[in-house]
Amino acid sequence: MNSILISTYLICATVAFASCTGSIPTPDLSHAQRASHKWYGTTLHDLTVGRQLYIQKCSGCHGLKAPARFSAQQWESILPGMKTKAGVKEDEEKMIMKYLVTISEMDNEKAKR
Repeated sequence: MNSILISTYLICATVAFASCTGSIPTPDLSHAQRASHKWYGTTLHDLTVGRQLYIQKCSGCHGLKAPARFSAQQWESILPGMKTKAGVKEDEEKMIMKYLVTISEMDNEKAKR
């Protein structure tokens, strides 16, 4: 009986996690180029790690928000307040911030066109 409950829980958790990450865009080379202008040396790998950290660290307390839901300036004020609650280290915060700000800026620019 316990194994059935555990299996059911794991399946539900996996489905919930997968549905949350669907609206979280995967960065591409255009994002990396944009980020490297703002933060010299930022790579596609950096943004991909930032996305992974965002999903891992920020989904523990609440549902993930699409990066474009907030402006870059809003993310820059939101993230520092959440860092301690989510157990995000300084270097992880920088990676998450680069991802969120870059995606937000580019997606919001596309929406205005």
